[in-house]
Amino acid sequence: MKISFLPAGDHTTASTRIRVISLHNALCKLGASSHIGWVPNSDVLIVQKRVNPEILNIAENFRRQGRLVLYDCDDLGSALTDWTPQPLVQAMVKIANTVTTNTEAFRTALIETMGARRVDIIPDIVDYFLQEPCEFSEPDTDSECIRILWFGNRGNLHLVLKYAEAFKDTPLCTPIICTDEICRQEVLDTKIFKFQKWDLHTFKELLRSCHLTFLPHDGSKYDRAKSNNRMITSIAWGIPAIVSRTQEYGKLAKLAGITDSVVDGPNCLRRVINHFRPCDRRRQHVKSAQQVVWEHHAPHVVASKMLCLLEQLDADFRPHEFVPCPA
Repeated sequence: MKISFLPAGDHTTASTRIRVISLHNALCKLGASSHIGWVPNSDVLIVQKRVNPEILNIAENFRRQGRLVLYDCDDLGSALTDWTPQPLVQAMVKIANTVTTNTEAFRTALIETMGARRVDIIPDIVDYFLQEPCEFSEPDTDSECIRILWFGNRGNLHLVLKYAEAFKDTPLCTPIICTDEICRQEVLDTKIFKFQKWDLHTFKELLRSCHLTFLPHDGSKYDRAKSNNRMITSIAWGIPAIVSRTQEYGKLAKLAGITDSVVDGPNCLRRVINHFRPCDRRRQHVKSAQQVVWEHHAPHVVASKMLCLLEQLDADFRPHEFVPCPA
């Protein structure tokens, strides 16, 4: 089958980098005919998150011709409507043979709030184009301070800023926030966090210069529904991750035997940071978790899941019956 991806953003957009570019690259390595951009003679069209009238028209015509349409949606709430107005999301959901997402919580919400009839889960690939796990990284520093990195989109900044006082109360700790330049002053105004502008080409070096990452999702119901993509990325790149007790983080922590890295809010952050001060504990965390991460989120693993889904859809929808988009 020939596959066309219509991405929401480019390589600087995390969800596009993970769920389109990395997936496309892995599909090609498996011998699939995958393309980024609209290829008219494709058998499968995968629309990632962003929908406008033109994309909706392409998808509708594509489906009318009896070909498969997938809508990939890894966000809800304002994180989704910043890309696409809700009426267009709902129209796209009705056209698609299936909606793909990355967590069970998002799957449930897409069915209940967007009227999706079918939702299939395709896990996230480890980010930043990693092709094999990295060795545990112990930063070369004489300082007793432990460097702890939060990284993410500025829309998620509130999730770490609420831990400011907890970091303030933790001695010998340097918390760093890596995000969009527009947030620099807001971060520095806390007088607690250091700021680092996110850059695709320098981020991996920054990540590997830190002792730990801290990646909470304990906010709204949509925050809590998010995937574990930053946790798996941190671990695969050799850096232990402290995470919140939310569904996807908790599931992976239990599976990998690293439940000592899960925090239940600001009051226990200091204890967990101190627990991971010894290098041996951080090394054991990475050793315990990397194999599990790679078994579930390596590029070839996720690409294989996508190919299996496409074969299943092709069988399920023959003949490919079209449900028209509502006016």
